[in-house]
Amino acid sequence: MKTTEYRNSRRIVYLEIVRIAAVLLVILNHIDINYLYYHDTDNLLTFTASLIVTVLCRCDVPLFFMVSGALLLSREESPKQIIGKRVPRIIGVIVLFSAAQYAFQTMRGKLPSWSAADFLRKLLEGSIQETYWFLYAYLGFLLLLPLLQAASSGITRERFRYLTVLCLGLEFAVPFVNRVLNLSISRELTDTVSKAAGIPFYAIAGYYLHTNREKLDSKAAKSAAAVFAAATGIPYFSELIPFLRSGSCQDAQIGSLTTAVTLSVYVLIYCAAERRGASSPLVKAAALGRYVFGVYLSEQFVRAMLIDSYREMIQVMPGVIASLIYWGMTATVSFALSCILCRLPLLNKLI
Repeated sequence: MKTTEYRNSRRIVYLEIVRIAAVLLVILNHIDINYLYYHDTDNLLTFTASLIVTVLCRCDVPLFFMVSGALLLSREESPKQIIGKRVPRIIGVIVLFSAAQYAFQTMRGKLPSWSAADFLRKLLEGSIQETYWFLYAYLGFLLLLPLLQAASSGITRERFRYLTVLCLGLEFAVPFVNRVLNLSISRELTDTVSKAAGIPFYAIAGYYLHTNREKLDSKAAKSAAAVFAAATGIPYFSELIPFLRSGSCQDAQIGSLTTAVTLSVYVLIYCAAERRGASSPLVKAAALGRYVFGVYLSEQFVRAMLIDSYREMIQVMPGVIASLIYWGMTATVSFALSCILCRLPLLNKLI
């Protein structure tokens, strides 16, 4: 039996590992090693670690949408079923955890006052917890799901290649043209366009690679490894050169190959899981995938509770090391908390 077909409570192992990797990158994305340290250092090792982490963190949410596409686009669900079942669940999660964040921020003095009207306004704005933007994006994905299911049924190898080249072009071409021609096309504009195209693309890509996973052999793994090395190396060296010359960064190509990084990580995880037996530690660790959504929802609380410990650590050790310890602590406590939440009668249906 192939590892990728091994199921525990109807969960596909390699997809669970992708989910775990994605949420670990989400946590990493929310701490100082992402972005901050390579902008504020003259140490090459600190610069390298922080910059590579920043490049990798760009594929956190895309990996989530790839898993959703792999699991949902092949299902035959009517719009009525989606609107009646999946959409209310996400809305319930948004309301419940936004209320918890609102109360938590009020108790910590982050909000001057509170009221039902203020909560409702912030809830509609999506401004209670910035990191919950993914929930609103996922809600939009669910509303588009019937159309994406129909579109994915006709996806061929040529069409998948076209979509991949299109997303790579949106990410890479504009920053490249900006640098070469010394233009100033707004990053907000290019980010908006790439995100609008990105969510459907990553969902369809997850579906396509999942349905054609028997073709992901050792040759595909080697190709994915080469793509991963190039897709992380190009942004790194594009920032390393100005760093060595002037000690500053331009950020021009940081997210320019996110599509390539994301697809290669997805393929590499599949191939790694495929080579393991059902009793291997990697496959056993996939059981933690059950708690990933709860980790995403709770890690903001955990980071806030551990922030004082992190601030003490950066006084006595390099910031990069302190950030990695903070990351590990946050992930461990968040998984433990999610495990508890998933056993509560109401929450176990939502997360």
